[in-house]
Parts: sequence; structure tokens; C-alpha cells
Amino acid sequence: MRVELRPEARGTRLVLDHTGIRPEQREHLASGWNARDWEPLSRYLEGQAS
Repeated sequence: MRVELRPEARGTRLVLDHTGIRPEQREHLASGWNARDWEPLSRYLEGQAS
């Protein structure tokens, strides 16, 4: 996985690049990544972590 922080006019852009995923796993992992990882991380970074 590659993690990159890029400066932007109004803050910082977070780039996550997950490599090495087999094509047949892509759809399954994408749905889990959004619900389990990205949404909580997004809330945390916005200062809304519960």
C-alpha cells in the first residue's frame, strides 16, 4: 500500500493506493474497504470521530 499526502489550496489530499489485489477479489474488498476503513477514517480526519 502506498500512502501519500499532497498539499492542496484548502488543506491536504490523502492518496491511498492499495496494490496486489487479485481481480476476483476487487469488488468484495472494495465494499468492505469503504464501510470498515474509509468512512471511519474520513470522519476521523474531519474531526467527527465517535
